[in-house]
Amino acid sequence: MQTLYIDRRDTQLEVDRERILVHSSHLPRPLSIAFAYLSSIVISAKTHLTSHVLLACSSRGIPVIILDPRSCEQHAQYIPPSSGIVHRKIKQFEILDQDERRLGYAKQLVYSHTVQQFKLIHFWQKQNLLDEQNAEQFKIRIKNMIQMLNACNSMEQLRGLEGASAKVIFASITLIAPEWCKFRGRNRRPPLDPINVLLSLSYSLIYAECTRALTAHAIDPMLGFYHEPVHGRYSLACDLTERIRTDIEKWVLYLFLSEQLMPQHFSSSSQYPCVLNKEGRAIFYPLWERKFKIWKKYLRLNAQLWAKTIDQA
Repeated sequence: MQTLYIDRRDTQLEVDRERILVHSSHLPRPLSIAFAYLSSIVISAKTHLTSHVLLACSSRGIPVIILDPRSCEQHAQYIPPSSGIVHRKIKQFEILDQDERRLGYAKQLVYSHTVQQFKLIHFWQKQNLLDEQNAEQFKIRIKNMIQMLNACNSMEQLRGLEGASAKVIFASITLIAPEWCKFRGRNRRPPLDPINVLLSLSYSLIYAECTRALTAHAIDPMLGFYHEPVHGRYSLACDLTERIRTDIEKWVLYLFLSEQLMPQHFSSSSQYPCVLNKEGRAIFYPLWERKFKIWKKYLRLNAQLWAKTIDQA
């Protein structure tokens, strides 16, 4: 199973029985791919397709994710609905209505994330990317936050600790990242530097996969227990993203440290301070696909475990 990435302007998608046809002026002849070999379709350029294509993907359980190539924060997704298990959705509503239980689940999520952050700081220290003094100070700060988690009695306190631990990670990246990246902390809408561009793009792609993994297990992705349910956001998919966020930050930084992505792979304009250009996307997506195969299995396993937890609640 593979992901089909559409990254060329004015590409046209059509359906031919059990295959999808990709027409592009950059191809000598239409590319024909069997639906059976597709796990998802990611579109990041102006593309022509009809409702017939979406219906064909839906009937085969293939999600379609649309990204704005110049603004990673702008994206849309068409996730085929699952068959649905009514009692599981009812259980989700019950959990949301029980503040103590919901807080307990949120604490477990933030605890796991914070422990991963501690391990990441330790990894960077062992790799001599962080000096001993800074690394030890960062580890002490995160360790203190871990100890404070049990005393949290509200979502507001929990989110405060989670936000503080995230600042430690971004402070570490500031010290480690190549100077040309001009990384000075997390920013978005729009991202201002290459690292933030890749973080936003990676988070968007993972968010879409989290939505899909939850939907596949008949879990309503909008009913988050840590992120508040709000209109237009799959809050539980945001929760699931937390399980892998540290891995994304580690991997994105590695792409720059290993010089797989360089200044020439990014462009700017009056509207967007920094974007991953065509040459950069040609490098990024194959690298992403290899890493994504591992992350996808991990997310699906977590979604399966969450489904069991909800059923047993």
